[in-house]
Amino acid sequence: EHDEIMSFRDLFQLAAGNGQAVLHGEPAKLFFSRSGLSNIILKEIWAICDRGKKGYLTRPEFVLAVRLVALGQVGMRITIEQLKAFKGRIPLPKFELPENIYSDDFDVTEAERATKHEYDPETKQWRRTMINVIIEKRPFAEGAMRAAFRMRDLSTCGNQSQYVAKLAKVSGTPVAQYFEDVKMQAEAGKFAEEFNKKGVPKRVEFIAAYVLELIDRPDRPICGVERFVPGEYVSID
Repeated sequence: EHDEIMSFRDLFQLAAGNGQAVLHGEPAKLFFSRSGLSNIILKEIWAICDRGKKGYLTRPEFVLAVRLVALGQVGMRITIEQLKAFKGRIPLPKFELPENIYSDDFDVTEAERATKHEYDPETKQWRRTMINVIIEKRPFAEGAMRAAFRMRDLSTCGNQSQYVAKLAKVSGTPVAQYFEDVKMQAEAGKFAEEFNKKGVPKRVEFIAAYVLELIDRPDRPICGVERFVPGEYVSID
């Protein structure tokens, strides 16, 4: 039972973010979608576990939800009665978590919540979503103004989850500057696509970027995020 408790604790930290007391709706939806169960079943589980229709799950409610997910994965009815009537130890559920999250140097207990801001150059609109990320404590490269940290976006899997988070080395960088940089990069990427359609001998591509707000940290710092590209990073000023 000790191992099971530790597994529930790890799953909760992965779903809600390190240090969080409750699991809110959006990150919960993302996390439980990795169970392989249908949205209809997941809605039933949420209705059972979200007592009082608060819009979030406490830790005990999360444990209940995970146990109900386990029932659903073995084809049993999703009810409290079925849970109580189950003979023997209920198997831990399986979630399609990002590859190597437990085997590489990213620590699952360091997961934190963040608000992701993406710019769409077609609609000229910003889109905001809640995700969970793991950011290394030490930068792997530094420039004059910012330090680059390896980051894993837990809303995606495998190599698609590897990013670089660029945080200011000193406070005072205007928040608007991060958004303007990402917007400019997205607009440049759109023009590059049009340019490449002309059959040019050498294609031009801009790496997609987004703004990340680290909401679990003091003062909710902002950083710029780009997909990780293996190789040597050289700062050109």
